Amino acid sequence: MIGINTYTALGTTRPSNASGQVPVQAQDDKAAASQSREAVGVSSTTDSVSNLAQKLSQAAKHAQDRDASYTREELSAHADKMLQAIIKSDDNANADDVTANIDAVQADRIDQSTRFLEGSDSNPFEGLSRDQLALVVYDDSGAFTVNERRAALNEARVQEDAWAQKTLALSKGEKGLPSDLASMLGQALDHFNGLPAIEQSRYPADYVSSIQHTADDADESSGQRGKQDVSPAEQALPYLAAGKYTLSQQSDDSANIASTTNPVERKANASAQAGYDLMVSRLWSGREPSVANGADGMSASNIGRNRLDFLTKEDRAVLAEMYSYAQSEGADLNYVDRIAGVLGRYRQHNDGQVGVSFNSGHHFDTEGHQLSVGFNERDTATASRILNGSAINSTKLDQGFLRYMLDPGYGALSHTTDFEFLEHMVNKFSNEGDFQPPLDGRFATYNPVTRIADNIVITASQDVKIEPFKPDIENVNGVWTITEKGKAAGVTLDQLTGESKKLPSLDIPQFNQNRYILDAIFGKSEAGGSRPEWLVSLLDRLNR
Repeated sequence: MIGINTYTALGTTRPSNASGQVPVQAQDDKAAASQSREAVGVSSTTDSVSNLAQKLSQAAKHAQDRDASYTREELSAHADKMLQAIIKSDDNANADDVTANIDAVQADRIDQSTRFLEGSDSNPFEGLSRDQLALVVYDDSGAFTVNERRAALNEARVQEDAWAQKTLALSKGEKGLPSDLASMLGQALDHFNGLPAIEQSRYPADYVSSIQHTADDADESSGQRGKQDVSPAEQALPYLAAGKYTLSQQSDDSANIASTTNPVERKANASAQAGYDLMVSRLWSGREPSVANGADGMSASNIGRNRLDFLTKEDRAVLAEMYSYAQSEGADLNYVDRIAGVLGRYRQHNDGQVGVSFNSGHHFDTEGHQLSVGFNERDTATASRILNGSAINSTKLDQGFLRYMLDPGYGALSHTTDFEFLEHMVNKFSNEGDFQPPLDGRFATYNPVTRIADNIVITASQDVKIEPFKPDIENVNGVWTITEKGKAAGVTLDQLTGESKKLPSLDIPQFNQNRYILDAIFGKSEAGGSRPEWLVSLLDRLNR
């Protein structure tokens, strides 16, 4: 049995890629960092690298003792348990335990980890090797807090995805060519052998023998074109995805890759499972939730919920296929992430029923011109091809979602999806999929949308216009004045406070009543009008 366990010095390289992020345990870790600063002060001169090396050394000793005391099966169960502990959003496993041992340097690293998980800073664990990241992720010695472990898990996921993408790029030859498969399987085995023992324990128990079995199949079928029903990338994908950070990878139903008698069926099933695990890893950090009810998606209890939780079983199935296909084509998976996010939003809004189109005629600019929104010229053309093409009638993607998303009134103001990538997915997963060209090479690098304004066009109508709002008061060069509209309405202005109010009419009964009483108290004669009888009677009695 392979059981290589290596703990090396600090690494300095990091693959360039991006990935989804794990939940944030901000409150407990921020509290720990704050308590530390109060205890030691922020002027500590401890070097951050030395501090991290010390913590890694502490975790390494604990890990070596742990690995020596566990069997492979026990270590696998322990790894799964540790991942669950830091993925759970309500976990505060060791925040309190480490508080007393935190110095100012680690307090800064904790803060940076929290900011990274919130999307506002870089990952403090960038550049660490996989074995060092494993020390942090699976640490239960108290050396690292929850959010530090989560940030390290995110970096491990980034490196794992980057390695898989790079290895898949080896398959660029003719479909069925065994040399590509042999290269990828060799890379997968080398990658496995370089992992620490606790990471190896997460792989299927027969991972190595299964790789050899697949390589033997490829040798036997070499030169027999009729037997190659799947591409080298599709055959290799299950082995490349085996290290994804999903839970319970050792289940009896999915771990035994070589158990079926039909090699093609075995590889297809394994590829489908790998695609689903990849989807769960990216969208939910490895812990798939149940399907939430979109009919209540915008209720008080659900409005802050992760929109991806509302993806239906059918949505998740087709997204899993899209992830598997995109990865086999060497595409950046962030393109699929964007589609998943918009689809989740559509489901949370009860399949688009909650909300009003921007183009409904109720939006105006400051001058009263009616506004409408559309996609830019390129995206308008792509949307038209999707909506008017034949593939939309048989695509696995929900047609209602596509028509909603490609309607600029609903989709333009949140438009961050690449429509040309979407078009390829619509066509690929339709009855016309077998006739589609390979995915364009430009999708190998994700180019995020930084300005939605670049994707849309807002038009002010010259024909439809409403009278713009006119205020009662206005501020000109710091001086408040009453407008003509305000004067006509009887508005007054307190120059000292800037507050405005409308004078009451002298014909209001309550105002006149108060005036009569004051006149009587101060002996003023009646200036006009008549006093009410009840007031005359009351004043007579008071004068007796």
